[in-house]
Amino acid sequence: MLYVHQVPHGEPLFTLYSVTVSGESAPLSCARVSAMPYNTVWPGRQRPLDQTEMAAFLSMESDGPVDIEVAYPSAPTEVTVRPLNSGVKAVIDGSSVRFTLPGPGQYTCEADGFHNALHIFIDPPKDWRISPDDPDVLYFGPGVHHVGGVYLHSGQTVYIDRDAVVYGAFSALAQQNVRICGYGIIDGSWETRVTGDGFYLTDFERRLPDLDEEGLKTFLRDQRILWGNVRFLNCRNVRLEGVTLRDSASFSVIPAGCRNVDIDYVKTIGMWRYNSDGIDLINSQNCAIRHCFLRDFDDCMVIKGVMGWDTLNNENITVENCVVWCDWGRALEIGAETCAPEYRNIIFRDCDVIHGSTVNCDLQHHNHADLHHILFDDIRLEYTRYQLPDVYQHDMTAPYAPAQPYKHPDPFGIYMFDLGYFCTDYRNGTAHDVIFKNIQILADPGVPAPTPTFKGLSPEHGIWDVVIENLTVNGQKMTTLSDAHVIQNDFVRGLIIR
Repeated sequence: MLYVHQVPHGEPLFTLYSVTVSGESAPLSCARVSAMPYNTVWPGRQRPLDQTEMAAFLSMESDGPVDIEVAYPSAPTEVTVRPLNSGVKAVIDGSSVRFTLPGPGQYTCEADGFHNALHIFIDPPKDWRISPDDPDVLYFGPGVHHVGGVYLHSGQTVYIDRDAVVYGAFSALAQQNVRICGYGIIDGSWETRVTGDGFYLTDFERRLPDLDEEGLKTFLRDQRILWGNVRFLNCRNVRLEGVTLRDSASFSVIPAGCRNVDIDYVKTIGMWRYNSDGIDLINSQNCAIRHCFLRDFDDCMVIKGVMGWDTLNNENITVENCVVWCDWGRALEIGAETCAPEYRNIIFRDCDVIHGSTVNCDLQHHNHADLHHILFDDIRLEYTRYQLPDVYQHDMTAPYAPAQPYKHPDPFGIYMFDLGYFCTDYRNGTAHDVIFKNIQILADPGVPAPTPTFKGLSPEHGIWDVVIENLTVNGQKMTTLSDAHVIQNDFVRGLIIR
Protein backbone atom coordinates (compact mmCIF):
# COMPACT_ATOMS: atom_id res chain seq x y z
CA MET A 1 0.00 0.00 0.00
CA LEU A 2 1.36 3.47 -0.94
CA TYR A 3 -0.36 6.82 -0.56
CA VAL A 4 1.45 10.13 -1.11
CA HIS A 5 -0.11 12.99 0.84
CA GLN A 6 -1.48 15.86 -1.22
CA VAL A 7 -0.77 19.52 -0.56
CA PRO A 8 -4.10 21.35 -0.19
CA HIS A 9 -5.05 24.02 -2.72
CA GLY A 10 -3.59 27.39 -1.79
CA GLU A 11 -0.70 25.98 0.22
CA PRO A 12 2.77 26.95 -1.09
CA LEU A 13 4.78 24.28 -2.89
CA PHE A 14 8.52 23.77 -2.75
CA THR A 15 9.88 24.05 -6.31
CA LEU A 16 13.68 24.21 -6.05
CA TYR A 17 13.75 20.56 -7.16
CA SER A 18 11.13 17.96 -8.02
CA VAL A 19 10.45 14.44 -6.73
CA THR A 20 8.76 11.34 -8.04
CA VAL A 21 7.59 8.47 -5.84
CA SER A 22 7.40 5.10 -7.58
CA GLY A 23 7.39 6.95 -10.89
CA GLU A 24 4.62 9.44 -10.02
CA SER A 25 5.17 13.15 -9.43
CA ALA A 26 4.88 14.04 -5.73
CA PRO A 27 4.01 17.47 -4.27
CA LEU A 28 6.50 18.96 -1.82
CA SER A 29 5.39 20.96 1.20
CA CYS A 30 7.41 23.97 2.36
CA ALA A 31 9.04 24.54 5.72
CA ARG A 32 11.14 27.50 6.77
CA VAL A 33 14.18 26.24 8.69
CA SER A 34 17.34 27.66 10.19
CA ALA A 35 20.18 28.12 7.70
CA MET A 36 22.81 28.69 10.38
CA PRO A 37 23.22 28.16 14.14
CA TYR A 38 23.05 31.85 15.06
CA ASN A 39 21.02 32.56 18.19
CA THR A 40 20.50 35.16 20.88
CA VAL A 41 18.41 35.86 23.96
CA TRP A 42 15.02 37.16 22.81
CA PRO A 43 15.84 40.60 21.36
CA GLY A 44 12.27 41.88 21.27
CA ARG A 45 11.75 41.03 17.61
CA GLN A 46 11.58 37.89 15.59
CA ARG A 47 14.54 36.23 13.98
CA PRO A 48 15.77 37.80 10.71
CA LEU A 49 14.67 35.83 7.67
CA ASP A 50 18.15 36.04 6.16
CA GLN A 51 19.22 33.54 8.84
CA THR A 52 16.73 31.03 7.45
CA GLU A 53 16.03 29.11 4.27
CA MET A 54 13.30 26.98 2.76
CA ALA A 55 13.32 23.20 2.96
CA ALA A 56 10.97 20.58 1.53
CA PHE A 57 9.08 17.78 3.17
CA LEU A 58 7.25 14.90 1.57
CA SER A 59 4.74 12.83 3.53
CA MET A 60 3.31 9.45 2.62
CA GLU A 61 2.07 6.14 3.97
CA SER A 62 3.58 2.83 2.94
CA ASP A 63 3.93 -0.67 4.32
CA GLY A 64 6.92 -1.52 2.12
CA PRO A 65 9.93 -0.10 0.25
CA VAL A 66 9.51 3.16 -1.67
CA ASP A 67 11.45 4.25 -4.77
CA ILE A 68 12.37 7.94 -4.80
CA GLU A 69 13.85 10.06 -7.60
CA VAL A 70 14.92 13.67 -7.06
CA ALA A 71 15.56 15.96 -10.05
CA TYR A 72 17.85 18.86 -9.14
CA PRO A 73 18.40 21.97 -11.28
CA SER A 74 22.07 20.97 -11.68
CA ALA A 75 24.10 17.84 -11.03
CA PRO A 76 25.08 17.38 -7.36
CA THR A 77 28.55 16.17 -6.48
CA GLU A 78 27.51 14.27 -3.37
CA VAL A 79 24.17 13.07 -2.00
CA THR A 80 23.64 11.58 1.45
CA VAL A 81 20.50 9.87 2.70
CA ARG A 82 20.15 10.00 6.48
CA PRO A 83 20.03 8.45 8.97
CA LEU A 84 23.14 6.59 7.91
CA ASN A 85 21.88 3.62 9.91
CA SER A 86 19.20 3.10 7.26
CA GLY A 87 21.94 1.93 4.89
CA VAL A 88 20.34 3.76 1.95
CA LYS A 89 22.74 4.72 -0.85
CA ALA A 90 21.79 7.28 -3.48
CA VAL A 91 22.72 6.83 -7.14
CA ILE A 92 23.58 10.05 -8.98
CA ASP A 93 22.72 10.13 -12.67
CA GLY A 94 23.45 13.61 -13.98
CA SER A 95 21.09 15.98 -12.20
CA SER A 96 18.85 13.13 -11.00
CA VAL A 97 19.27 11.08 -7.85
CA ARG A 98 17.59 7.73 -7.17
CA PHE A 99 17.31 5.67 -4.01
CA THR A 100 14.96 3.22 -2.31
CA LEU A 101 13.75 3.72 1.24
CA PRO A 102 13.07 0.53 3.21
CA GLY A 103 9.66 1.52 4.59
CA PRO A 104 8.16 3.50 7.48
CA GLY A 105 10.55 5.96 9.09
CA GLN A 106 11.92 9.48 8.76
CA TYR A 107 14.68 10.31 6.30
CA THR A 108 16.52 13.22 4.73
CA CYS A 109 18.13 13.54 1.31
CA GLU A 110 20.95 16.08 1.33
CA ALA A 111 22.79 17.21 -1.80
CA ASP A 112 26.24 18.78 -1.29
CA GLY A 113 25.55 19.58 2.34
CA PHE A 114 22.49 20.15 4.47
CA HIS A 115 21.01 23.27 2.87
CA ASN A 116 17.53 23.02 1.29
CA ALA A 117 17.30 19.40 2.39
CA LEU A 118 14.46 17.10 1.43
CA HIS A 119 12.71 15.54 4.44
CA ILE A 120 10.74 12.36 3.78
CA PHE A 121 8.22 11.08 6.32
CA ILE A 122 6.88 7.57 5.70
CA ASP A 123 4.16 6.62 8.14
CA PRO A 124 2.68 3.15 8.51
CA PRO A 125 -0.82 2.86 7.01
CA LYS A 126 -3.40 3.17 9.73
CA ASP A 127 -7.16 3.06 9.97
CA TRP A 128 -7.81 5.64 12.66
CA ARG A 129 -11.42 4.42 13.05
CA ILE A 130 -12.70 7.92 13.74
CA SER A 131 -16.10 9.16 12.64
CA PRO A 132 -16.73 12.82 11.76
CA ASP A 133 -20.19 12.41 13.29
CA ASP A 134 -18.89 11.50 16.74
CA PRO A 135 -19.78 14.40 19.09
CA ASP A 136 -16.48 13.92 20.94
CA VAL A 137 -14.43 14.32 17.73
CA LEU A 138 -13.11 17.56 16.23
CA TYR A 139 -12.74 16.38 12.63
CA PHE A 140 -10.61 18.27 10.10
CA GLY A 141 -11.01 16.81 6.63
CA PRO A 142 -8.88 17.47 3.52
CA GLY A 143 -8.13 21.14 2.89
CA VAL A 144 -7.01 24.21 4.85
CA HIS A 145 -8.56 25.15 8.21
CA HIS A 146 -8.00 28.27 10.35
CA VAL A 147 -9.00 27.68 13.96
CA GLY A 148 -6.70 29.75 16.19
CA GLY A 149 -6.31 28.45 19.74
CA VAL A 150 -8.61 25.59 20.74
CA TYR A 151 -9.13 24.25 24.27
CA LEU A 152 -9.90 20.52 24.51
CA HIS A 153 -11.91 18.71 27.16
CA SER A 154 -11.85 15.25 28.69
CA GLY A 155 -12.74 12.48 26.29
CA GLN A 156 -12.23 14.59 23.15
CA THR A 157 -10.31 13.54 20.05
CA VAL A 158 -8.89 15.85 17.38
CA TYR A 159 -8.50 14.16 14.01
CA ILE A 160 -6.52 15.84 11.21
CA ASP A 161 -6.78 14.21 7.80
CA ARG A 162 -3.55 13.36 5.99
CA ASP A 163 -4.40 15.94 3.30
CA ALA A 164 -5.30 18.71 5.77
CA VAL A 165 -3.45 21.72 7.16
CA VAL A 166 -4.80 23.27 10.36
CA TYR A 167 -3.56 26.76 11.21
CA GLY A 168 -3.97 26.85 14.95
CA ALA A 169 -3.03 25.17 18.22
CA PHE A 170 -4.60 22.83 20.75
CA SER A 171 -4.42 22.87 24.54
CA ALA A 172 -5.88 20.63 27.22
CA LEU A 173 -5.83 21.99 30.79
CA ALA A 174 -6.48 19.65 33.72
CA GLN A 175 -8.22 17.13 31.42
CA GLN A 176 -7.94 13.41 30.83
CA ASN A 177 -8.30 10.94 27.97
CA VAL A 178 -7.52 13.50 25.27
CA ARG A 179 -6.19 12.48 21.86
CA ILE A 180 -4.80 14.43 18.88
CA CYS A 181 -4.18 12.21 15.85
CA GLY A 182 -4.05 11.83 12.09
CA TYR A 183 -1.35 12.36 9.50
CA GLY A 184 -2.13 16.02 8.74
CA ILE A 185 -0.32 19.25 9.63
CA ILE A 186 -0.77 21.64 12.56
CA ASP A 187 0.82 24.98 11.59
CA GLY A 188 1.68 27.62 14.20
CA SER A 189 2.49 30.49 11.83
CA TRP A 190 -0.79 32.20 12.75
CA GLU A 191 0.78 33.20 16.09
CA THR A 192 3.31 36.04 16.35
CA ARG A 193 5.57 36.53 19.35
CA VAL A 194 6.01 40.11 20.50
CA THR A 195 7.66 41.73 23.52
CA GLY A 196 5.76 40.82 26.66
CA ASP A 197 4.65 37.41 25.41
CA GLY A 198 5.72 34.45 27.52
CA PHE A 199 6.76 31.12 26.10
CA TYR A 200 7.49 29.59 29.47
CA LEU A 201 5.05 27.88 31.82
CA THR A 202 6.50 28.97 35.13
CA ASP A 203 5.61 31.03 38.15
CA PHE A 204 8.00 31.43 41.04
CA GLU A 205 5.18 31.90 43.59
CA ARG A 206 2.22 29.66 42.72
CA ARG A 207 2.23 25.85 42.58
CA LEU A 208 0.74 25.51 39.15
CA PRO A 209 -0.02 21.75 39.31
CA ASP A 210 -2.73 22.53 41.88
CA LEU A 211 -4.62 24.81 39.51
CA ASP A 212 -7.76 23.63 37.75
CA GLU A 213 -8.72 24.43 34.16
CA GLU A 214 -9.97 27.95 34.87
CA GLY A 215 -6.98 28.74 37.05
CA LEU A 216 -4.60 27.63 34.32
CA LYS A 217 -6.49 29.65 31.72
CA THR A 218 -6.23 32.71 33.92
CA PHE A 219 -2.51 32.19 34.38
CA LEU A 220 -1.90 31.68 30.66
CA ARG A 221 -3.91 34.79 29.81
CA ASP A 222 -2.33 36.99 32.49
CA GLN A 223 1.20 35.94 31.56
CA ARG A 224 0.45 36.12 27.81
CA ILE A 225 1.80 32.60 27.30
CA LEU A 226 2.07 31.59 23.66
CA TRP A 227 0.07 28.64 22.35
CA GLY A 228 2.83 26.88 20.39
CA ASN A 229 1.44 23.78 18.63
CA VAL A 230 0.20 21.48 21.43
CA ARG A 231 -0.10 21.93 25.20
CA PHE A 232 -1.14 19.32 27.77
CA LEU A 233 -1.10 20.87 31.27
CA ASN A 234 -2.05 18.89 34.37
CA CYS A 235 -3.49 16.14 32.20
CA ARG A 236 -3.83 12.38 32.47
CA ASN A 237 -3.88 9.83 29.69
CA VAL A 238 -3.11 11.96 26.64
CA ARG A 239 -2.01 10.87 23.17
CA LEU A 240 -0.42 12.78 20.30
CA GLU A 241 -0.10 10.63 17.20
CA GLY A 242 0.96 11.00 13.59
CA VAL A 243 0.70 14.75 13.07
CA THR A 244 3.31 17.04 11.54
CA LEU A 245 3.88 20.19 13.59
CA ARG A 246 5.20 23.24 11.74
CA ASP A 247 6.40 26.75 12.57
CA SER A 248 5.73 27.16 16.29
CA ALA A 249 6.20 30.58 17.89
CA SER A 250 7.69 28.88 20.97
CA PHE A 251 8.20 25.34 22.29
CA SER A 252 6.23 23.11 19.93
CA VAL A 253 4.89 20.44 22.34
CA ILE A 254 4.64 20.83 26.12
CA PRO A 255 3.23 18.19 28.45
CA ALA A 256 3.59 19.75 31.93
CA GLY A 257 2.52 18.16 35.19
CA CYS A 258 1.15 15.20 33.21
CA ARG A 259 0.89 11.47 33.76
CA ASN A 260 0.55 8.81 31.08
CA VAL A 261 1.64 10.63 27.92
CA ASP A 262 2.02 8.79 24.59
CA ILE A 263 3.60 10.60 21.62
CA ASP A 264 4.08 8.53 18.46
CA TYR A 265 5.06 9.25 14.84
CA VAL A 266 5.03 13.01 15.41
CA LYS A 267 7.15 15.24 13.18
CA THR A 268 8.37 18.76 14.05
CA ILE A 269 9.75 20.84 11.18
CA GLY A 270 9.83 24.47 10.14
CA MET A 271 11.00 25.51 13.59
CA TRP A 272 13.15 28.55 12.81
CA ARG A 273 11.99 31.10 15.36
CA TYR A 274 13.71 31.85 18.67
CA ASN A 275 13.03 29.16 21.31
CA SER A 276 11.17 26.87 18.90
CA ASP A 277 12.02 23.69 20.83
CA GLY A 278 10.55 20.34 19.84
CA ILE A 279 9.07 18.25 22.68
CA ASP A 280 9.59 19.67 26.18
CA LEU A 281 8.39 17.32 28.93
CA ILE A 282 7.99 19.27 32.15
CA ASN A 283 7.70 17.50 35.54
CA SER A 284 5.80 14.54 34.09
CA GLN A 285 5.66 10.80 34.64
CA ASN A 286 4.97 7.63 32.65
CA CYS A 287 5.70 9.07 29.21
CA ALA A 288 6.65 7.38 25.94
CA ILE A 289 7.93 9.23 22.86
CA ARG A 290 8.46 6.94 19.86
CA HIS A 291 9.07 7.06 16.10
CA CYS A 292 9.31 10.86 16.01
CA PHE A 293 11.26 13.22 13.77
CA LEU A 294 12.44 16.40 15.47
CA ARG A 295 14.11 19.29 13.66
CA ASP A 296 14.10 22.37 15.83
CA PHE A 297 15.87 25.65 16.44
CA ASP A 298 16.82 25.00 20.05
CA ASP A 299 16.56 21.82 22.07
CA CYS A 300 14.74 19.00 20.29
CA MET A 301 13.78 16.37 22.88
CA VAL A 302 14.24 17.77 26.36
CA ILE A 303 13.02 16.87 29.85
CA LYS A 304 12.72 19.93 32.11
CA GLY A 305 11.96 20.62 35.73
CA VAL A 306 10.34 24.04 36.01
CA MET A 307 9.57 26.20 39.03
CA GLY A 308 5.87 26.19 39.84
CA TRP A 309 5.61 22.54 38.77
CA ASP A 310 8.63 21.46 40.78
CA THR A 311 6.95 19.35 43.45
CA LEU A 312 6.67 16.63 40.77
CA ASN A 313 9.40 14.27 39.62
CA ASN A 314 10.32 13.53 36.04
CA GLU A 315 10.24 9.73 36.03
CA ASN A 316 9.47 6.62 34.00
CA ILE A 317 10.11 8.26 30.63
CA THR A 318 11.22 6.50 27.44
CA VAL A 319 12.33 8.15 24.19
CA GLU A 320 13.06 5.67 21.41
CA ASN A 321 13.27 5.15 17.66
CA CYS A 322 13.51 8.86 16.95
CA VAL A 323 15.44 10.81 14.30
CA VAL A 324 16.74 14.19 15.48
CA TRP A 325 18.17 17.22 13.66
CA CYS A 326 19.17 19.96 16.08
CA ASP A 327 19.74 23.37 14.49
CA TRP A 328 20.74 24.94 17.83
CA GLY A 329 21.29 23.67 21.36
CA ARG A 330 20.87 20.06 22.42
CA ALA A 331 19.36 17.09 20.62
CA LEU A 332 18.48 14.66 23.47
CA GLU A 333 18.67 16.39 26.83
CA ILE A 334 17.93 16.46 30.52
CA GLY A 335 17.62 20.13 31.57
CA ALA A 336 18.69 22.89 31.48
CA GLU A 337 15.96 23.61 34.02
CA THR A 338 16.20 20.95 36.72
CA CYS A 339 13.72 22.03 39.38
CA ALA A 340 12.24 18.78 40.73
CA PRO A 341 12.91 16.44 43.62
CA GLU A 342 14.21 13.73 41.26
CA TYR A 343 14.69 12.66 37.68
CA ARG A 344 14.79 8.87 37.54
CA ASN A 345 14.12 5.89 35.32
CA ILE A 346 14.65 7.81 32.08
CA ILE A 347 15.74 6.05 28.88
CA PHE A 348 16.82 7.39 25.50
CA ARG A 349 17.12 4.38 23.19
CA ASP A 350 17.67 3.54 19.50
CA CYS A 351 17.81 7.12 18.18
CA ASP A 352 19.71 8.81 15.36
CA VAL A 353 21.05 12.34 15.72
CA ILE A 354 21.67 13.22 12.08
CA HIS A 355 22.77 16.82 12.74
CA GLY A 356 23.74 18.38 16.05
CA SER A 357 24.71 21.68 17.57
CA THR A 358 26.23 22.27 21.02
CA VAL A 359 25.77 18.79 22.54
CA ASN A 360 24.03 15.71 21.18
CA CYS A 361 23.12 13.80 24.39
CA ASP A 362 23.49 15.35 27.81
CA LEU A 363 22.39 16.25 31.30
CA GLN A 364 22.56 20.04 31.70
CA HIS A 365 22.02 20.65 35.42
CA HIS A 366 21.33 24.16 36.76
CA ASN A 367 19.09 23.56 39.77
CA HIS A 368 18.36 21.31 42.74
CA ALA A 369 17.13 17.97 41.39
CA ASP A 370 18.79 14.62 42.05
CA LEU A 371 19.38 13.16 38.57
CA HIS A 372 19.90 9.40 38.59
CA HIS A 373 19.25 6.13 36.83
CA ILE A 374 19.32 7.63 33.36
CA LEU A 375 20.30 5.59 30.30
CA PHE A 376 21.35 6.56 26.77
CA ASP A 377 21.46 3.30 24.81
CA ASP A 378 22.02 2.54 21.12
CA ILE A 379 22.38 6.15 19.99
CA ARG A 380 23.97 6.96 16.64
CA LEU A 381 25.59 10.40 16.30
CA GLU A 382 26.42 11.63 12.81
CA TYR A 383 29.22 14.16 12.27
CA THR A 384 29.58 15.88 8.92
CA ARG A 385 32.28 18.07 7.41
CA TYR A 386 29.52 20.57 6.57
CA GLN A 387 28.99 21.31 10.28
CA LEU A 388 28.60 24.98 11.20
CA PRO A 389 29.56 26.06 14.73
CA ASP A 390 26.95 27.64 16.96
CA VAL A 391 27.46 31.36 17.58
CA TYR A 392 25.66 33.80 19.90
CA GLN A 393 24.56 37.01 18.18
CA HIS A 394 25.51 39.87 20.48
CA ASP A 395 25.04 42.54 17.81
CA MET A 396 21.79 42.31 15.88
CA THR A 397 23.41 44.03 12.90
CA ALA A 398 26.32 41.59 12.70
CA PRO A 399 26.24 38.80 10.10
CA TYR A 400 26.91 35.19 11.06
CA ALA A 401 30.67 34.63 11.24
CA PRO A 402 31.61 31.03 12.08
CA ALA A 403 34.48 30.68 14.51
CA GLN A 404 37.69 28.99 13.46
CA PRO A 405 38.50 26.22 13.92
CA TYR A 406 34.99 24.78 13.71
CA LYS A 407 33.63 23.45 16.99
CA HIS A 408 31.78 20.20 16.46
CA PRO A 409 29.11 19.19 18.99
CA ASP A 410 30.12 17.28 22.10
CA PRO A 411 28.74 13.76 21.66
CA PHE A 412 27.49 13.35 25.23
CA GLY A 413 28.16 14.50 28.77
CA ILE A 414 26.99 15.94 32.07
CA TYR A 415 27.34 19.65 32.77
CA MET A 416 26.57 21.21 36.14
CA PHE A 417 26.29 24.99 36.42
CA ASP A 418 26.28 27.48 39.29
CA LEU A 419 24.57 30.39 37.54
CA GLY A 420 21.33 30.69 39.49
CA TYR A 421 19.14 30.42 36.44
CA PHE A 422 15.52 29.19 36.29
CA CYS A 423 14.60 29.49 39.98
CA THR A 424 14.51 31.72 43.04
CA ASP A 425 15.57 29.08 45.60
CA TYR A 426 19.19 29.08 44.50
CA ARG A 427 20.27 25.49 45.20
CA ASN A 428 22.33 22.92 43.35
CA GLY A 429 21.78 19.21 42.90
CA THR A 430 23.58 15.99 42.01
CA ALA A 431 23.94 13.57 39.09
CA HIS A 432 24.82 9.88 39.41
CA ASP A 433 24.12 6.39 38.12
CA VAL A 434 24.08 7.42 34.47
CA ILE A 435 24.97 5.05 31.60
CA PHE A 436 26.01 5.92 28.04
CA LYS A 437 25.84 2.58 26.26
CA ASN A 438 26.32 1.53 22.64
CA ILE A 439 27.00 5.05 21.44
CA GLN A 440 28.19 5.12 17.83
CA ILE A 441 30.00 8.18 16.49
CA LEU A 442 29.81 8.20 12.69
CA ALA A 443 32.12 10.92 11.41
CA ASP A 444 33.16 12.14 7.97
CA PRO A 445 36.88 11.94 7.19
CA GLY A 446 38.78 14.85 8.68
CA VAL A 447 36.26 15.62 11.42
CA PRO A 448 38.18 15.99 14.70
CA ALA A 449 37.40 13.56 17.51
CA PRO A 450 34.49 14.93 19.57
CA THR A 451 34.95 15.21 23.32
CA PRO A 452 32.57 13.65 25.88
CA THR A 453 32.56 16.11 28.77
CA PHE A 454 31.74 15.76 32.49
CA LYS A 455 31.88 18.81 34.77
CA GLY A 456 30.65 18.78 38.37
CA LEU A 457 30.40 21.76 40.71
CA SER A 458 31.80 20.69 44.06
CA PRO A 459 32.28 17.59 46.21
CA GLU A 460 28.69 17.99 47.44
CA HIS A 461 27.24 18.81 44.03
CA GLY A 462 29.14 16.51 41.80
CA ILE A 463 28.87 13.63 39.37
CA TRP A 464 29.51 10.02 40.28
CA ASP A 465 29.06 6.45 39.07
CA VAL A 466 28.89 7.11 35.33
CA VAL A 467 29.53 4.30 32.85
CA ILE A 468 30.53 4.60 29.21
CA GLU A 469 29.99 1.18 27.64
CA ASN A 470 30.82 0.17 24.08
CA LEU A 471 31.56 3.58 22.63
CA THR A 472 32.71 3.34 19.00
CA VAL A 473 34.08 5.89 16.55
CA ASN A 474 33.58 4.81 12.94
CA GLY A 475 33.35 1.23 14.16
CA GLN A 476 36.44 1.30 16.41
CA LYS A 477 35.77 0.67 20.09
CA MET A 478 37.22 3.16 22.58
CA THR A 479 38.76 1.24 25.48
CA THR A 480 40.20 4.03 27.63
CA LEU A 481 39.00 7.46 28.67
CA SER A 482 42.04 8.91 26.92
CA ASP A 483 41.23 7.12 23.66
CA ALA A 484 37.69 8.48 23.90
CA HIS A 485 39.01 12.05 24.46
CA VAL A 486 36.93 12.34 27.65
CA ILE A 487 37.14 15.63 29.55
CA GLN A 488 36.34 15.62 33.28
CA ASN A 489 37.01 17.91 36.22
CA ASP A 490 37.83 17.25 39.88
CA PHE A 491 34.20 16.84 40.91
CA VAL A 492 33.64 13.67 38.93
CA ARG A 493 34.26 10.29 40.53
CA GLY A 494 33.64 6.74 39.46
CA LEU A 495 33.61 7.51 35.72
CA ILE A 496 34.57 4.36 33.86
CA ILE A 497 34.70 3.13 30.27
CA ARG A 498 34.39 -0.49 29.27
